[in-house]
Amino acid sequence: MATLEAVCRTRSTLSPVQIHILQNSEELLQFASDLSHRELFVYVPGREAGTLVLAAHRTPLLQKGRQTETTDPGAAFSRYEEPLNYQVFQAGTAMRGEKEIEYGRMAPIVAYPFVDNGGGTIAVISFVGTVEDNREILTETAFLSLQVPMDFHSMYRPLSIQDGVVLVNCNGVVIYADDMADSILHMCGQRGAITGTNIYNTRLDLTGAKKALSQAEGLADDVTLGDAVVSRRVIP
Repeated sequence: MATLEAVCRTRSTLSPVQIHILQNSEELLQFASDLSHRELFVYVPGREAGTLVLAAHRTPLLQKGRQTETTDPGAAFSRYEEPLNYQVFQAGTAMRGEKEIEYGRMAPIVAYPFVDNGGGTIAVISFVGTVEDNREILTETAFLSLQVPMDFHSMYRPLSIQDGVVLVNCNGVVIYADDMADSILHMCGQRGAITGTNIYNTRLDLTGAKKALSQAEGLADDVTLGDAVVSRRVIP
């Protein structure tokens, strides 16, 4: 399978600098797909006017084997075949819609412009698939994760089915916690609801979250709970 760099170098109009910027996010693509629970597609401008080229594709952990029909990096699409993605590339704004993933079957799509250091759109990152309403917030978070500094990349390794996810906003409020996170935190002694609580005025123990918010520093450690060992990653 062709790498993102190879596709961009041979099939796109991106400059070497723009390819390098996009390539910096390549190792984070699987994490973003896992987190969003959606297929992830990276489109770049094709050398033929009015076309986009698929530069990369990732399938979330729990959906292997259920991908859409055309997922080969290097494939080119006209503006009529990928209208929403082409609009996002042209307008430079995020959009939502539906995509035909196989004949007669539609799925939600959320597409974001990926910009270079000058603010120009160099790629479109698309997330495709149906998720529960409470998971919708994870898609934007997944897109934002693709733009983190290189220093944090090692903390954004792909997720597993045993990983619980908790999102804390800039005010310290837990805005999302999945069932696995609830289970793990309750095993750690947490009582009551987790989503909606504030880490600054409750007894909720999310070690490292306050430091991540105030100093943009991450944390990775292991906690022993009886015979179990829980691994934590706190990522700004």
